[in-house]
Amino acid sequence: PESNVPVSEMTHALFSCAAYSQGYFHAYDIASTMKDVDLYIHVGDWIYEHGAYSSYADNSQERDAQLRPQWETVSLDDYRQRYALYAEDEAVQNLRRRAPLFVVWDDHEIADN
Repeated sequence: PESNVPVSEMTHALFSCAAYSQGYFHAYDIASTMKDVDLYIHVGDWIYEHGAYSSYADNSQERDAQLRPQWETVSLDDYRQRYALYAEDEAVQNLRRRAPLFVVWDDHEIADN
């Protein structure tokens, strides 16, 4: 609606915990097809700071190989690379084309727990 038109209700989709190396972001693809969503909210762990040496047993080897940087994010350049990697994911792009995305930081953006 126009900026001066009151809005009586809003519909949102909620996400959390998106580890790139653990697989594909199917939830984002599905949510991007929902017609009446006004806003996407990600409540934390939008990125994970760990490197390709993660201790998670179910990491995808293909996704681990694509991880940038390959090490734990520490520097500003590291974070720029990691956020850029997530932004290049097709499911993330589909989601962001559809509606605004509000992301809240959580522990894994900067340190494990």
